[in-house]
Amino acid sequence: MTPMVDLGFLLITFFMLTAMLAKPRTMNLVMPADGPPMPISSSKSLTVILADQHKVYYYEGENIEQIQETNFSPAKGIGEVLRWKKKLVADKYGDASSLMVIIKPTDQSVYKDYIDIMDEISINDIRKYATVKIDSIEIALLQNK
Repeated sequence: MTPMVDLGFLLITFFMLTAMLAKPRTMNLVMPADGPPMPISSSKSLTVILADQHKVYYYEGENIEQIQETNFSPAKGIGEVLRWKKKLVADKYGDASSLMVIIKPTDQSVYKDYIDIMDEISINDIRKYATVKIDSIEIALLQNK
């Protein structure tokens, strides 16, 4: 009986050491190439501002005066806005892949919101995006809202 118990423990140890418990999952980040900044047409860009209390603000191009508020809801959230802007760019230029999304988190935003916006960008197959520090003009505009 003792050799059988020893064999059982050896087999259990062997399978525990050789089995993979969970594969690590990471997000691929594409870093920009060194060089001069690349100009982006304002009609091909969408700026997304992550604010406190899971609020999301967005505006097209440089039209900061037309800032609008949304959230992460599945029906009418930022995902719908991204799909709408992608369709506008595809209709106007014939290529939806030229859409550029600029993400600007505030100091009050939480990390979960950043992950959620990155998920929406991945789900909607947006290939050009950048995380940029928020401007003082945008901070002042958000404080007035």
